Amino acid sequence: EGLQCGFLSGVCVVEPTLGEPCPDLACAEGTCIAGVCSSPVKRGGPCRGTPECEYPLYCEIVSDFSGTCQPRKAMGVACADLDECESFTCIDGVCGPVEPWICGA
Repeated sequence: EGLQCGFLSGVCVVEPTLGEPCPDLACAEGTCIAGVCSSPVKRGGPCRGTPECEYPLYCEIVSDFSGTCQPRKAMGVACADLDECESFTCIDGVCGPVEPWICGA
């Protein structure tokens, strides 16, 4: 009980908790930031990628993998990546509607 398959190692491990190192990038609570399980970053806080931000925020990168956690954008707002949009759909530089999942035959 409490074991997870390590994302990088492929070995069963006990997921670390807040303040502990996270060599497999997974944490029992919080998120892995700079190799340590930490509380997710709140709105306006510094980030290097969306997984560091408190859900449903995304990391708005300013330069060299450095940015701030920001609210996701509504449909019709300009975007550069699907992570920026509430719908997770960025088409032709604009947040679009939620796209249905279609399975191929």
